[in-house]
Amino acid sequence: MLYSSFIQFTNTQCLSDLTYLRVLDLSSNKLSGNLPLSVIANLTSLDYLSLFDNHFQGSFPLSALANHSRLEVFQLSRLQVETENFPWLPKFQLKVLNLRHCNISGTIPRFLQYQYDLRYIDLSDNNLVDTFPTWLLQNNTKLEIMFLFNNFLTGNLQLPNSKRNLLYLVISNNGFIGKLPENFGLILPELVYLDMSQNSFEGSIPPSMGYMEGLLFLDLSSNNFSRDLPKHFLTGCGSLEFMNLSHNYFDGQIFQNT
Repeated sequence: MLYSSFIQFTNTQCLSDLTYLRVLDLSSNKLSGNLPLSVIANLTSLDYLSLFDNHFQGSFPLSALANHSRLEVFQLSRLQVETENFPWLPKFQLKVLNLRHCNISGTIPRFLQYQYDLRYIDLSDNNLVDTFPTWLLQNNTKLEIMFLFNNFLTGNLQLPNSKRNLLYLVISNNGFIGKLPENFGLILPELVYLDMSQNSFEGSIPPSMGYMEGLLFLDLSSNNFSRDLPKHFLTGCGSLEFMNLSHNYFDGQIFQNT
């Protein structure tokens, strides 16, 4: 196990002999230079690898992790990540994946189609051009946190056919369109934090969102929602502490009796 904080060095070759290392956390430092991919590829005993929030240069091909059969947590940011250079099937099953601000372009990385145990995923602040990854929710029944904000995702929001236990869903500042699924609150009743602001959603808020009784934070601002607010939504989400519905086209009476 090796943790690090507030250090600055560029020579990481010293890690190459630590082949039994289980945890490597170098996050939030001033590490610079190119990542030694051969060293990372050799540390196949790792369960936890965090290179988040540093100043590395170059790029990081995810295929460098192809032989890491025990890896459960991987975090990286502010570095170009190469996802699809050549086909590969991961030997690991991740629980946590954080690739925020990694300049990932194109579709959502396809190796994720082979992940079935995710609890946390953050692909925010990238250049993803794709539709909503319904399959991620479908395949990962224990997923609790999904951050996809600040990308170029488009299309309708499609949800799985059965209930999920997602707690945080943040898909703001994308290009989603269309109406929300009528069963939204029945599929995601455990949500406590929901941010779908700065998209192009339209239509009315589904009454089923009233079943999200534990919802604390709701931001639907800067969309094209319209019509009145369903009574069941207003009365059902009794735990709300923050609600932003600004810059839409709602009408009617917010405190109506019918």
